[in-house]
Amino acid sequence: MKDAPENKSTYYLQHYILKKNRLVVLKKSQHKCSICGNKAVEVHHKDFSKSNHCLSNLVSVCKQCHRSVLHNKRKYVTHNRISKFRNIYGYSIDELTKLLEISRWKVIALHYKRKLKDMVENKDSSDLTRN
Repeated sequence: MKDAPENKSTYYLQHYILKKNRLVVLKKSQHKCSICGNKAVEVHHKDFSKSNHCLSNLVSVCKQCHRSVLHNKRKYVTHNRISKFRNIYGYSIDELTKLLEISRWKVIALHYKRKLKDMVENKDSSDLTRN
């Protein structure tokens, strides 16, 4: 009988539940990464827990985005879309650049200065009054 792996960073409690829920989450997302839209083959625990395998705590991710999230190599994933901006503002970073007609770096700078939310709300309200 084998013992638990020596490398505890890859050991998950109740692994069978994770495996089952991983397949459910991947199927539900049609194997699309929730961050960039590429092919997802892994799931990420939103709360970074290795024991909370609830479906609501798992999101589908590609290997590249999962590495970026887990290891925090970069503050922002630089390809296609980014979930942080979608969660905060309701738009991906690429959608924000088009909506506000500004560069990606300007979007990030406004976010850090806490001015982006006002700009998005003003743009949304002006678009609604035009329609």
